[in-house]
Amino acid sequence: MTENPDNAAPSVIDTKRRNRNRAFLVALVILGMMPLFAAIVMYYGAGDRISGAQTNSGALLSPPGDFTDLSLSDGGVPASVEGPRLWRLVLVMDSDCDDACLEQVTLLRQLHLLLGRDNDRIARVAALPPGFNRATRAALSEAFPRMELLDAPAELLSLAVTGRRLAGGNDPSFETGLPEHGLLVIDPLGNVVMLHSWDQIGPPLLGDLRRLLRLSNIG
Repeated sequence: MTENPDNAAPSVIDTKRRNRNRAFLVALVILGMMPLFAAIVMYYGAGDRISGAQTNSGALLSPPGDFTDLSLSDGGVPASVEGPRLWRLVLVMDSDCDDACLEQVTLLRQLHLLLGRDNDRIARVAALPPGFNRATRAALSEAFPRMELLDAPAELLSLAVTGRRLAGGNDPSFETGLPEHGLLVIDPLGNVVMLHSWDQIGPPLLGDLRRLLRLSNIG
């Protein structure tokens, strides 16, 4: 019997259409899965490179520290985070504050103002070590009335990060050891979340603060 070409043509067309649709669906599935595959590869294959690629300039403390462990005090009264829920910038200072030190304190105040409508979510704290010059303390209190002055133990930075890993950050000093001075970022719940070196008090710190305040739903 001779095959009817009119019956064969639709069958061939249907097969091609079915194969084309199947290929299209497979391509859609692959495209949809690509972000997941990429995430898995980056998570398990990139390892430490992911931490180093973070956008934060300061180093994240992992796990976060506790404000009460810093042993800060005001005239012998232990400092606390009770009261308004604020982010605290704890400036860890040397026993003497020279002109370069005063410039950084002034710069920190300017950064605080640059936060605009978010500046009322921030409190500045100067952590003064034992033996801090009394005259300088009085001058700081007069020049920076919105900055809280607290007594701090020696080696405060070491106390803050002991037993914790510094994750990320783009200051080379984090890789070789703790900086002599620095700034600790405390969240409104009293967690010590980030460390910045003295030289990062500027655009690097400002960028980190803006990101933290934008992402935070506390304080």
